[in-house]
Amino acid sequence: MSLQPERYDEDNYFDSAISYETEPNYSTLAQSTGKILKAKGCILRIYNPSNEKLEIKGYFGFNYNDLPSPLLDRDSGIAGWVFKNMKSCSIANVNADRRFINHTRLILHNLLAVPVLYDTRVYGTLTVYDKVNKKGFNQKDLWYLKIAADYVASNVKNLLLSKKYQTYYHNSIYSFARAIEAKDSYTVGHCDRVASMAVKIGQQMQLPEKQIYNLKIAAFLHDIGKIGIREDILNKNSHLTLAEYDDIKQHPLIGVKILQPLQMAEEVLEGIRYHHERYDGKGYPSGIQGDEIPLFARIVAVADAFDAITSDRAYRRGSDFNSAIQGIKENMNRQFCPNVVNGFLSLI
Repeated sequence: MSLQPERYDEDNYFDSAISYETEPNYSTLAQSTGKILKAKGCILRIYNPSNEKLEIKGYFGFNYNDLPSPLLDRDSGIAGWVFKNMKSCSIANVNADRRFINHTRLILHNLLAVPVLYDTRVYGTLTVYDKVNKKGFNQKDLWYLKIAADYVASNVKNLLLSKKYQTYYHNSIYSFARAIEAKDSYTVGHCDRVASMAVKIGQQMQLPEKQIYNLKIAAFLHDIGKIGIREDILNKNSHLTLAEYDDIKQHPLIGVKILQPLQMAEEVLEGIRYHHERYDGKGYPSGIQGDEIPLFARIVAVADAFDAITSDRAYRRGSDFNSAIQGIKENMNRQFCPNVVNGFLSLI
């Protein structure tokens, strides 16, 4: 694995982990619905506005190759009619119905279809085929099918709201990061590189996916508190005075204060609050040491230091790669957690 960090594309930086709110198992729902209604088959279609198709999301009683039109035009067939008109449809003889388009090798007889509705918005259709007793579907079946469709509609709506919230959330993250860069020229690209390195270390340490996601955010925003530091201090082209350094040391706490209203995960805030703590207890802002320092902060500390060592500053040139690696090694057990450093070194 390379230590070369990448700059994340703002459109897909969080895409791989954007949602931990996942769709239910729609095929299980289709199976349960089909069995309860004693139907030979059941198909759930959800409308995809990007291709304007009703896509099969769950099915029961069909082999995959026998599925009727996995991608169906929204105004095509009986499902299209149900979707367009937002009305239920019960047909005793589907082959005699001019709306029915049989794109399957199976012989189908009767069906019951309902729209997947939430308030006045339609998200798809839910259809059961061929009652086992061959008597056709009744009002009780229609009542149950509508309940199942209501459940699907509610879930789809919640997923859409969740994704919309996450989009706003991630846009806020990018806005914060770009705000830091606008104020402190040193941080241009720094947030991206530290996030990239922190994720690689976390993966090397075999952190679970959700922790990697939160680590990415913590590393990306670790310097957000610099928004609250005077620009003449941030962009000073010589060494800081003790008073100025005391001001700089407030940025982890300022960062947490800025982000708390977003209700971020506590491990994200801890990664930001403590990323300047040292393993020997000589860091700031709290002077905690060893494993008292949260894991995210220990990882961000190494990633941050490596990028700082190799980056040019107004008052010095950045060190070369080998010197930076040596500096990290020499400060293991003093400034840096040995487990994190070992994870970092294994990337070389």
